[in-house]
Amino acid sequence: SNYGNEYNSALLGLVGIVTEGDAIYNYNKQGTPLVVGAPVKRDYGWKESEFYLQDTWQALKNLTLTYGLRYSYLQAPAEKTGTQVGTCVLSGATCVPYSLTSYYQASGQQGAAGGAASNVGELSFNLDGRYNHRPDFWKPDTLDLGPRVAFAYSPTPDSGIFHSLLGSGKTSIRGGYSLVFDHFGAATVNTFDTNGSYGLSSDLSNPPGSVYIGTAPRFTSLTSIPAGLLPAAPAGGFPATPSSNQFAISWGLDSAIKTPYSHLIDFSIARELNNGSSLEVSYVGRLAHRLLAQEDVAMPLNLSAAGSTYFQAARQLATLSRAGAPVSSITNIPYFQQVFAALNNVDLGLGAGPVSATQNVYQLFQQNVYNETYALYELDVPDSLSGAGINPNQTYPSYRFYHDQYSALYSWRSIGFSNYHALEVVYRQRLGAGLQADVNYTYSKSMDITSQSERLNTSGATNYAQILNTWMPNQLYGISDYDATHQINSNYIWTIPVGRGKRFLPSATRLQDELVGGWQLTGIVRWTSGFPFLLDNGAYYPTNWDIEGWASQVAPISSHAASRGSLTQRFADPAAVFNAFGHALPGDSGTRNPLRGDGYFAWDSGLDKEFHITEKAKLQFRWEMFNITNSVRFDSHSISATLDNPQNFGQATVLLTNKRLAQFSARVEF
Repeated sequence: SNYGNEYNSALLGLVGIVTEGDAIYNYNKQGTPLVVGAPVKRDYGWKESEFYLQDTWQALKNLTLTYGLRYSYLQAPAEKTGTQVGTCVLSGATCVPYSLTSYYQASGQQGAAGGAASNVGELSFNLDGRYNHRPDFWKPDTLDLGPRVAFAYSPTPDSGIFHSLLGSGKTSIRGGYSLVFDHFGAATVNTFDTNGSYGLSSDLSNPPGSVYIGTAPRFTSLTSIPAGLLPAAPAGGFPATPSSNQFAISWGLDSAIKTPYSHLIDFSIARELNNGSSLEVSYVGRLAHRLLAQEDVAMPLNLSAAGSTYFQAARQLATLSRAGAPVSSITNIPYFQQVFAALNNVDLGLGAGPVSATQNVYQLFQQNVYNETYALYELDVPDSLSGAGINPNQTYPSYRFYHDQYSALYSWRSIGFSNYHALEVVYRQRLGAGLQADVNYTYSKSMDITSQSERLNTSGATNYAQILNTWMPNQLYGISDYDATHQINSNYIWTIPVGRGKRFLPSATRLQDELVGGWQLTGIVRWTSGFPFLLDNGAYYPTNWDIEGWASQVAPISSHAASRGSLTQRFADPAAVFNAFGHALPGDSGTRNPLRGDGYFAWDSGLDKEFHITEKAKLQFRWEMFNITNSVRFDSHSISATLDNPQNFGQATVLLTNKRLAQFSARVEF
């Protein structure tokens, strides 16, 4: 039921059951625990150097070439007292630096070869950084060279069709290309320092989902923490190794990250028209590579066996369990018969008696509909505390899918990419009588695999922008979260032509001019089409243990159902839109940004009046109005859109625009 999670959460709250406890233990670099409440001091420093060379060549009287080269060197941040750590693997008494990219690749190789996550080895943390005479968080790129080239050409045809189209010296054709490198690192290091620096700031929790309801800790008062809820503090000192069977959710930092870069391309044609007007048409493109994307490098393996993979086999059983197929109708699937052969003709006490391995796995899928990662947890993790008792006696290898140290380990990795293409049209007009205006229109499309800001935190951050399926990250390639297909911007300035030297009352007296002259009206109008948003899968985890992911669109949505509803309701027919989606299957990330919310609209205007105090001094009063139409637009990311909350589906809660505001100001110029 889509209401199941809401019911369960409310019930647990009523009876005081606590399923998860989190604790943060802080240490100094010598491994000595800090007193509870003591400040955690960090002082990071780094250097950034950039050099730029540029030359301009007047190749022809109407052709100018500009070219240049920028060099960037971005040093990795380092804690000045050496209070920082990085990932490594123990080799005897030595902890060898080990990137999370290597950890990810080793896990992928085990999955493809039908191995086991337990074969990957365990991660440790050791002091690092240049102030410890060890490698920094990552190795800075030393060849970040960004060439830039541009041209500006003004054709001067004397006759013919080109003279009619382009005029003589009235058209400007411009184009350019540049390779640019991003500035990054500070926010990444800050998150790792506070959430993932095991041994310095060890953020621990009991294994999620492993607490049996019959013996789960319970609150007995408002001020006491139930005994046994918080994980014990680990021993201090380095190298520090998170214990096996901890199954933690944590954050890491990949020492193999690279500087993100982008190709910037633009081409434009501007034409001067009659009466002081002009028209400019441009193409603008940005192709970005090596963008930082946050990925769970400890995601369960997509283990290969019997000519199939886990996700392929799990999708079959998940489809049947969601359709309510009886256990007796389930035929053997070679994958489960091979991987869980020890469960063949075994009675697991789940109600079906001794059945095949496939049917036993299916029974667990039945008990965890939409939440198949928990069924896999019960199958893979030894002595599960869930009460199911699937693998209590190690009857087959454990931790083939899951890593024993981490159930989720998030890390920024240089795997993201995006592309942006836009058509821009700018029309400028001098209308006379002191009035001039610009109108800009942009038709664009932005695509990426995730629209995550570096400043965002770890698991559970806004909009769950992490990669959902580590083994298939490009599943999320689609419309960017900030994409706006259409944008119109306009601005105007009208110096009202009344008063001395103006069109009307040019011979006004000074007193008359002080009253009716010196008025100016300004304004900015902005409108965009709707911003995209996703439908959440609800508190279910079919693909990733810690990220619930997005719903999958399973049916088309009519234009009527998707049209604007009333007040805070985004949709005219929210039930029809909701029913067009279903829970993602194992291995799926869901549908990326299939829905559109409100766009932005605002009209801001100002009216000011000048008074001349002396010949060189004047007083200006200004009255400004923002959102003068008092238009209401809602933030699409505030719209309730989750499969386990259908009753509020489509309801928005946060405004994208401010209410109408006015402000008054005055200033003296001299």
